[in-house]
Amino acid sequence: MEVKEVYSSAAVIWNLFANFADDIEKAVDTECDEDDPNSVHHYVATSVVKLLSDFFRSVFLETGSRPKIHDLERFNICSRIMRGLLRLVEEKWVKQNKTGYQASIADCMERLRDCLKARGTGLPIELSGLLDRSLERVRNASKLENLKNNLRRVREGLSVHEPGTGTVSANGLQGNLSRDDQDILDGLTRPTSVFQDIVSEMDTYGQPLAVAEQSLLVDVMREPEEISGMQSQARAAFDNGEFIRKLVRHAKDVWVSQEALCLKILGTLTAMISGVKMSVDSEYTKENLALRKDLLRRYFTKRSKIRSVHARRDDAVEIIQTHLNEKGASDLVVDLIMKKGSDAVFKASIELGIALLDGGNSVVQKAIFSRLVGAEGSENSLLVFSEIISTAQTKLRSTLRVIMPDSGELDVSADVSIQRSPEPAKAEPTRRPSVRPSLFSPKSASRRPSLVGAEKSPPSPRSVRQPSDMELPIDVDEDDWEAKEEPLPREVAIMTVVLRFLQLLCENHNSEMQNYLRNQGSKSNVNLILQTLSFLDCICGSTSGSLGLLGHYVNATNVGLIDQTIVTLTEFCQGPCHENQNAIASNEAEGLDIIIALTLLDIKPLQDKAEDLVLGLKSNAVKLLLAIIESRQDSENAERLLHNMPVDTLVDKIIQHYHANETKSSEAIGAAEDNDRAPLTPREVGHAMFILAHQLAPYNPELEELLKPGSGQTGLRNEALSHYYAQTETIEIVRHDWTMERIVFPVPPVCAYLTPETKRRIFLETELDEQGSKVPDFCGHTDVLFKEMKWQKLLRETKFVYWISQRMTLWQSLSSDVAWLLNIIVALYYPFPDSAPALSLLFSNFLWLALLITAIFTVMRPGNRKFLLGFLVCSLTRSVYLVGPETTVRLLGWLNLGLNIISSVSYAGNMGTMKNSLRDMLRTPRFFYDLSLVLTCLAGLFVHEFFYGFLLFDIVYREETLYNVIKSVTKNGRSILLTAVLAVILVYMFSMAGYVLFADDFVLEVGHKKNNTLATCEATALGVPCEATGNDFYDEDEELACTSMLTCMVTTLVYGLRSGGGIGDVLRKPSFNDEYFFARVLYDLLFFFIVIIITLNLIFGVIIDTFADLRTEKQHKDDVLRNTCFICGLERSAFDNKATSFDYHYMREHNLWSYLYFMIMLQVKDPTEFTGPESYVAEQIKNEKLDWFPRLRAMSLSNTETLSDKVEMRAIQKELLATQTLVGKLSEQLAELQRQMSEHKNRRDRLKLMPGNHMFRTTASDDAVDFPLL
Repeated sequence: MEVKEVYSSAAVIWNLFANFADDIEKAVDTECDEDDPNSVHHYVATSVVKLLSDFFRSVFLETGSRPKIHDLERFNICSRIMRGLLRLVEEKWVKQNKTGYQASIADCMERLRDCLKARGTGLPIELSGLLDRSLERVRNASKLENLKNNLRRVREGLSVHEPGTGTVSANGLQGNLSRDDQDILDGLTRPTSVFQDIVSEMDTYGQPLAVAEQSLLVDVMREPEEISGMQSQARAAFDNGEFIRKLVRHAKDVWVSQEALCLKILGTLTAMISGVKMSVDSEYTKENLALRKDLLRRYFTKRSKIRSVHARRDDAVEIIQTHLNEKGASDLVVDLIMKKGSDAVFKASIELGIALLDGGNSVVQKAIFSRLVGAEGSENSLLVFSEIISTAQTKLRSTLRVIMPDSGELDVSADVSIQRSPEPAKAEPTRRPSVRPSLFSPKSASRRPSLVGAEKSPPSPRSVRQPSDMELPIDVDEDDWEAKEEPLPREVAIMTVVLRFLQLLCENHNSEMQNYLRNQGSKSNVNLILQTLSFLDCICGSTSGSLGLLGHYVNATNVGLIDQTIVTLTEFCQGPCHENQNAIASNEAEGLDIIIALTLLDIKPLQDKAEDLVLGLKSNAVKLLLAIIESRQDSENAERLLHNMPVDTLVDKIIQHYHANETKSSEAIGAAEDNDRAPLTPREVGHAMFILAHQLAPYNPELEELLKPGSGQTGLRNEALSHYYAQTETIEIVRHDWTMERIVFPVPPVCAYLTPETKRRIFLETELDEQGSKVPDFCGHTDVLFKEMKWQKLLRETKFVYWISQRMTLWQSLSSDVAWLLNIIVALYYPFPDSAPALSLLFSNFLWLALLITAIFTVMRPGNRKFLLGFLVCSLTRSVYLVGPETTVRLLGWLNLGLNIISSVSYAGNMGTMKNSLRDMLRTPRFFYDLSLVLTCLAGLFVHEFFYGFLLFDIVYREETLYNVIKSVTKNGRSILLTAVLAVILVYMFSMAGYVLFADDFVLEVGHKKNNTLATCEATALGVPCEATGNDFYDEDEELACTSMLTCMVTTLVYGLRSGGGIGDVLRKPSFNDEYFFARVLYDLLFFFIVIIITLNLIFGVIIDTFADLRTEKQHKDDVLRNTCFICGLERSAFDNKATSFDYHYMREHNLWSYLYFMIMLQVKDPTEFTGPESYVAEQIKNEKLDWFPRLRAMSLSNTETLSDKVEMRAIQKELLATQTLVGKLSEQLAELQRQMSEHKNRRDRLKLMPGNHMFRTTASDDAVDFPLL
């Protein structure tokens, strides 16, 4: 066969090319033997590559019949050859070859690419990018090799030398180097790194100063009339923001004639807002604060103005936005949008609008909405947006259109075959019922039916996804993978700011604007909601015909625009706006398919190189799906999602994203958890998907079963689902229209630092209000608990302090135990003997054995208090008989001091008081109590052992029963004190009567110490007492105790109250013959009844009643804790005979910690990211309203029937099922009977056509007589 015939024989040449592709893949997949010249590697690198290069360079290819390489099968062969060559050129043995293997392979690839372009067929997108990068690396390697050769020649003396010197001149060196070599050499020798370090240092130092100056300029432009030196006339001209107003007017006047000036004004107004925002976000240092204050003194005259401007405010951005809005900036934005000037002016006006609306400024939103609704011709602004979106879609579609030179347009149909239509005709759009086949099967049916000859042009063959086994595993440098993408066209790039502007118009759930963007109520109505969804559908490759090609359309260039589109659609729906939700969910453009595909499909190759971009895209796609079903009382949208979403794939993706975190380092994950602005992790995206599945589960039993962790799941699935269940909480809220709604949300990571001690304290100490609700008191602790969580998070960084704080209860218990042991030893052995007590050998061995056993158990269970206490008792007993009681008490004193100090540190660590000043710490009752215990221990160590007795009062603080006993006295202390004062007054009155009438009757027996007692008894104040007893040191005598009013009152008070019968038991017994006998009897009786019986019993009664009230209150409190819901106040009896038990309601539906976590989430989450229910609750909390808490309500009670109703319903269902079965059988019998009747009728009709005397007719007549009537 001649060479010319080879080029014209399609079968031969494409079979040959297929063999070449197999040889190339074999050479790549096997190890190269460089010593074997007959190996397949050398054959491919020389013969195959040369043949391919010659073929695609040949003149016969240009003039012959030209094989049709645009056919799909042959196109795939070319793609295989290109993939194989791309892998081959990266092989190590190819790079190290000195005969030019790499250059010849690169030349072959370039020839193949040029040939395909000349034939009107381009390479697939991913191959085109890889080819460009590969050729670039080969060229750079060639340049470096040439540079090395030139430098080597210079060293060998082949270059020009300076006369009279032995050195190489610069001119001579440059003369032997090419321009590329010189560029590379300059790049290698340039001290770039040093310069970058200098610039970085200057930026670090100068950036805060620049921020301070920029913020000052904003203040000057805002109030130029306050500038020092300005004359009164100028002040009047610029007073009340007139300067900004004139700038705005001037921009409206010159936007056509002086476009550059208009752009400058728009940029200045935008920079005012961005400058303030930067100053608010940045951290002021001492230097830039001083600079700002100094500049303020120079510009402004009034000191009050300097102080007001200098103060930093969190709402500074909102103040500037509102100020510019009042001066007409928002009207300027709308006017320039409606006039639709040049692209530069339009973009600048949109950017100004974005700056004005940033953060969801409601004042600016209302101003723009009023302008859009009320101004004449204002609907043109939305028409402008509509035209921009349509233009962007047209541009996107045009970039995908490929016109074949001799065969018209190319279309990829469902069976991946080529379809042609010489006469394009508009096809009727059809709707695909489900996305399941096209989502996860590359060979399944297309996403939309092929529109042959439709107005939309079909894609090029590069959009056809190749089989998975042909993916190109070529290593690409991290620095080369990006920057090769072509930039977005101008018509498409403008969509980023347009969509951002539309998003901010609806920020914070602006329902008026959400509805207005969908329906303006005019004849020229435009639906920007559906147009935005259609744009998302288009930019994600809707014209490709298959969602499996999604990864080829989402790249580093357009992923930001796709992400912004999704965020804008989310803002259209949240609030909720039910109409917009329905518009997106029921759109015929099948926008749900794209959103679900972005959520569930792997977006490669972008996912391999920029995972953070893909994770952010998937996270926002999940938020959009959640927004579509947000606050829906019906199941319509949820069922639509489930219809288009394979639930098993959703659960698989949840598991996959959870375990994807295991490939990352623990340091990276920890940094992401500690930093609120850290990039998304796969586990967080999986959590968002889990929340979506959790909300869809009630409408799909299969999904609900798949989400349940348990024994039926595998280890990896069970681990992931258990983790997500633990990190997901559900609450119920009451909306403004008194409807109840369930919210599912992720638990913020900071909530994991809430300690069990704090939970128990809040649970037990939260008080009921007048209406019997604990919610007000519970909400009052939110800020304190949030601060404690943040402190606990910081405490984890100090390992030792955290270890101590974690065992606060253990230290307190051990401190109390040691105090009791101390006082037991003091009580048994004081005064301490000089030596240790004797101990038998048997008991001594028993103590050593007990000490050893308790020590072993203590080491095995270090946190067990019982083992520690047993070890401590054995150690102390052994110490008493080994070193003596006195030394043991001293050791125990030091131990108790250390435990009290550790207990104080642990409490300060847990409560966060450690970061406060000493004065603030002393104001804390608990810290002051711990400090008193430490001082008591010091007094016991350095003053006297008896001070240890005061430590026993700690039992009153630790035991609730004793605490209530003391509280029974102190709670009504004022009543008891007043009653005691009354008793003293009565005693005083009786003392006066006794002094006047019965002074001689106050005779008491007293004892006097003898003088020699003090001389013979050597006793110290707290030492050994005297051993003498009896009357050896005392003389008994009688004396009058009412010689004065003072002695009479003291005697009556002391002896009268202490005596059981009153003062009469102490006074002299009167005789019947005494003059004042009856008066004395009356005096004694009155004192007994009034003081002893009435007054003292009044005091005792108050104490006893108080104790009884405390006990009743405690019982009621315990009953409330056990049988009443903390949140809604429903009692346990309300859930009797209900499908939902009280325990499930208490722990899952109305868990108090879930509500706390939700309020904490509202504090840590960006307000612009709030969903509709979250914004509602945040507003309620801001206004200090608690109406969002369910009060005596629960969704489970309103949605379930009683057990009796359910039993009756089940019985009715069984009867209905039996009836349906019976009806089915009767229907089958009736159908059979109808069939028989029909056969009989047909038979009779046939017989009528026969003669009358025919034998069959006679027989049939006989049979007809026997047929039963119906």
